[in-house]
Amino acid sequence: MTDPGPDRSGPHSGLWGSSRKKDGAASRIADGRGLAAALALGSDGVLLGTRFFASQESPVHWNFKQAITDSDGHDTLLTEIPDRAAGIVWPGAMLRARRNAFIGHWAGRE
Repeated sequence: MTDPGPDRSGPHSGLWGSSRKKDGAASRIADGRGLAAALALGSDGVLLGTRFFASQESPVHWNFKQAITDSDGHDTLLTEIPDRAAGIVWPGAMLRARRNAFIGHWAGRE
């Protein structure tokens, strides 16, 4: 079988300095083992979110970091509400938000 060459059909075909389509993994990757597993299964990279949001290197306010480390996850939900309220909508992209009066008022009205 011959190599068909680079795939130039996608809108981001030049992303990351290559014309080959990229595969990524996301969700529940929280440590090096998850990263290694995703790469072993053929992913070109992974998307890491909440886990590193609270890191020392993250530029977010200390209050956000404290809320993340104080949470056991049961007081949060996946939603688009904060992004919609800010006018920044990424269709289908969810973020984890802490349940509060604002989220409770808008939940189900997205």
